[in-house]
Amino acid sequence: MDLRNPKFSQQRLRELLIEAVIRHDLPFSFVEYEGIRSICKYLEPNSSHICRNTAKADIKKLHASHCVRLRGELLKCPSRICLTSDAWTSIVTDGYLSLTVHYVDSKRVLQKRILNFSEFPPPHTSVAIAEKLSGLIKTWGIERKLFSITLDNASSNDVCVGLLKNQFCLMNSLVYDGKLFHLRCCAHILNLIVQDGLKQIDVAVEKVRECVKYVKGSSARRQAFSHLSLSDSNFQDCPSSNEWERVEKICSFLKVFCDATLQFSGSLYPTSNLYFPQIFGIHLKLVEEKKSPNEYMKKIATQMWNKFNKYWADFNVLLAIAVVFDPRYKLSLIDFCYKKLYGEGSSQFKAIESALYELYDDMYKLQKIQQHPTQHHIKGATTTLDKEFDKYDNDDPGSNTISQLHVYLLEPRAKRTSSINMLEFWKAQQYRYPELAKLAMDILCVPVSTVASESAFSLGGRILNEYRSSLKPDVVEALVCSRDWLFGEKVDLNVAIDNLTQNVMNLNINEDNTEVMLKKLVLEEEMGIVA
Repeated sequence: MDLRNPKFSQQRLRELLIEAVIRHDLPFSFVEYEGIRSICKYLEPNSSHICRNTAKADIKKLHASHCVRLRGELLKCPSRICLTSDAWTSIVTDGYLSLTVHYVDSKRVLQKRILNFSEFPPPHTSVAIAEKLSGLIKTWGIERKLFSITLDNASSNDVCVGLLKNQFCLMNSLVYDGKLFHLRCCAHILNLIVQDGLKQIDVAVEKVRECVKYVKGSSARRQAFSHLSLSDSNFQDCPSSNEWERVEKICSFLKVFCDATLQFSGSLYPTSNLYFPQIFGIHLKLVEEKKSPNEYMKKIATQMWNKFNKYWADFNVLLAIAVVFDPRYKLSLIDFCYKKLYGEGSSQFKAIESALYELYDDMYKLQKIQQHPTQHHIKGATTTLDKEFDKYDNDDPGSNTISQLHVYLLEPRAKRTSSINMLEFWKAQQYRYPELAKLAMDILCVPVSTVASESAFSLGGRILNEYRSSLKPDVVEALVCSRDWLFGEKVDLNVAIDNLTQNVMNLNINEDNTEVMLKKLVLEEEMGIVA
């Protein structure tokens, strides 16, 4: 039987070899392997071979061509663009900066793409980070489409974002004067809160970990686990009954943190609308445990409450507004929660409600500015009739956009237990509420964590390993970005999450140090906490 393809294309074979190198993190010399060349010759005797340098050049060309395509897609996407960024150090201590974009495409599907995996040598100061990010953003030409940027919890990022905000506000690029531009990674903050509580059970955790390691050492130990402490003299790390009870209670207590962190870690579905109900649930749980008769749990909850208040004494305005665009909740959930926290008619609720309308109005005005740039008018005296018409023109369109928000909020809410795809819902509403639907798309693509950037580091770690540590930065960027663009949905994000799951007892976190941007604190898998 003849296995040869009568429509054999040398160009297609070359493309497939390049894609294999990118997809499977193969060395460029893969195209020179005798076995691979033998397979190609068997399938098509007339096929020609390429060398490793040609493979490298093809990958760089592929990256360049996809950059052009992606840039066009970003400029035409119906939503504004949200960013996440983080810094990373390679195995040979070279610095890199990852910039990831989140947006809703023309089919109203949430997309995530690694824009850059760029070389970033020291110093990693606030000014240097701001200059680097600004340069990358302008290279892509998306500075007028920005909505938010999510960064790690280093205080130096506040200065960095301040510089970026000032720069883009001068261009009238940011919504609501940039007040909602900066978002801290919620997964990181949750991990810091959990870390404070877990300081009290470090001995119990260590015993559980050692216990699991020992039991996994043989099948006989697993079968006789409940009697190991009595029958096996080598089993020295069995927790006491009191310690088991402590671990059981803390696992139950931390489930709410686990659920929130897992939800926040998604990048292919909206997460901004999940923040408010999740954080409110954590708030109530901490308040409840602070009043616990169990002194041990009370002490843990009090310590975690102090850290919680440091970051979330007030709910994030942008992420509180995001829940309004969930038709199952709207403003009712915020009103309900704030009544439980602050009582009837609280100033906190009024502030959120006011910010919602101000954001909506500002979004409309910004769209007018960008859709109708400064025009040159014929010089002449301004008449009374002109002024009246200007007032009429300013009053009429604004009232139309605000009425969309009013109508949406007055409509009955969807059933709370119903399953709703948020982007599909607003795709269906775009003809009824064109302005409101656009704002909803912008807010729903805001990521609440930097886990998407961690996936870039996972790719970078597999590409820049001990066997390929001398690749040039432009080649590394081409490999990382091309892998994400071509096979992004097939890359297992669990690898990125695993990178975040480090033993909290062995990490010393300095929140003000940009060099520890990658350190995410959570319990290991034995305790059921993941980032």
